[in-house]
Amino acid sequence: MPTPLRGSLGIFVLTVATLALQPSRAHAQQPPTYDFDPAVPGVQGPTSPLLAAPYTHFFRTISLNVPLLVPAAELQAALPPGFTALPDALGRATVTALFSYMVTDAEQAPVAPYHTLVLLVGARNTALDRNEVLVLARFLSTQESVDAQNLTTGGGAWLADFVWESAENGGELEIRVQIDSDEGLGLSVVAKGPAETNQRITFDPSPFRFRWVKAGVALDSFSVGSIFDQRAVATTPTNIDVSANGGHLKLPGGFSLTLLGPGSPFAFSKGQVVYLDWE
Repeated sequence: MPTPLRGSLGIFVLTVATLALQPSRAHAQQPPTYDFDPAVPGVQGPTSPLLAAPYTHFFRTISLNVPLLVPAAELQAALPPGFTALPDALGRATVTALFSYMVTDAEQAPVAPYHTLVLLVGARNTALDRNEVLVLARFLSTQESVDAQNLTTGGGAWLADFVWESAENGGELEIRVQIDSDEGLGLSVVAKGPAETNQRITFDPSPFRFRWVKAGVALDSFSVGSIFDQRAVATTPTNIDVSANGGHLKLPGGFSLTLLGPGSPFAFSKGQVVYLDWE
């Protein structure tokens, strides 16, 4: 029986111009660290042999992870050949929007931090008879980061303008993010919830393989190891608002998905270390 993926995708993926930032002192940028296990002296990587020789690892300072509901039939049309969408009982599928502030690469150029939106979806790989996480598109805030990722992964990264505002008051964190891309995507999210993280999440590695997608074509798959602190927040009508230009998520390659609204839960995460290695 296929492994369920829909309900747990938001956790697994916490495994891209113009920037406006208003952080509180509690969220001022800290020096990046790539230590997978802070309890052990030195810098430790994942223990899994699947990540023994990672081709890259990187650090996300703060992220906002929002599930977006779309019609499963529309998503199916946007998936690469050989992949099947995973609908819920109402015929909806989830596209996870992962916004990250101040991403820093460990080895490869550029060394300067950049900002990202990654759109991910769980799908069934019919040829390999397994569920995978497809990276439908990546939007990044600098041309240098776009060029570096496209060179490393084979494509699928695009330049976008970002506006990011963050504030903390009385133990509540509020993040506002807006992204606009020449590829047609315009997306705005406002999310509020407890600022204190209450979960340490570790994947060594994630049980699912990930795969880059370039304009509807599936690229090479890879394993993901990750460690981070998060706070999952149940979605209510008052703590999250999501809007898209024309009510649609417009993806590179001419695909468009009707935005039905946010799913639940969304999550804040901090201090995420991610290791990637080709399968």
